[in-house]
Amino acid sequence: MYEVGLCESVLGAVEKQAAGRRVTAVRVKVGVLHRVPREAFDSAFTVMSTGSVAQGAAVDFVVQPVHVHCHACGLDGGADDLLASCPACGAAGLDSDGGDEVLLESIAVVEGVTENDSTGESRI
Repeated sequence: MYEVGLCESVLGAVEKQAAGRRVTAVRVKVGVLHRVPREAFDSAFTVMSTGSVAQGAAVDFVVQPVHVHCHACGLDGGADDLLASCPACGAAGLDSDGGDEVLLESIAVVEGVTENDSTGESRI
């Protein structure tokens, strides 16, 4: 269950950024090459965040595609998987970049209160 380890790392970053404030939402960008299903990440986050400042937080899970460039036809764009050949012309000469990142893009917290209180939200 790779997503559990991934969630553990993300939750560590969330808790550090939250600094004791209750977290109501988390936005995470994960590269497609990690092959983490959205549902598996959501389930793992729910389990891993129990008892933390992020318990019950909404998770916005964004899959980041890999960027590919074909030397034969010049195709330049995103792909949902690491491709062996160009989807436009079938050539094998592709360069790829990205798709392997894990990024905590933002969290929404309740300012000035602990995880048990419930007043105004802000974005970090």
